[in-house]
Amino acid sequence: FSDGQTVVLPRSNIDITESGGTYNLVRDGLSVGDLASALNTLGVSPNTMINILTSLRTQGALQAELVIE
Repeated sequence: FSDGQTVVLPRSNIDITESGGTYNLVRDGLSVGDLASALNTLGVSPNTMINILTSLRTQGALQAELVIE
C-alpha cells in the first residue's frame, strides 16, 4: 500500500480505574417511563439508555416497541 515500515514499539502499561457508582433496585411491573426516570437519576447518558432499552427488548424483558429518532 505504501513504502512505510512496520516499527515495533515497547509494550506500554495501561492503568484503568473504575470510579464508584450508585446501585438502585427497581421494582417489578415498572413502566418504561419509570425506568427512564430511574436511569436519568443514575446519570445514564441517552446513548447508554438506548443501549439498555434495546438490550432489554432483545432479551424479551421489555414488552414494547422502541422508536428511536
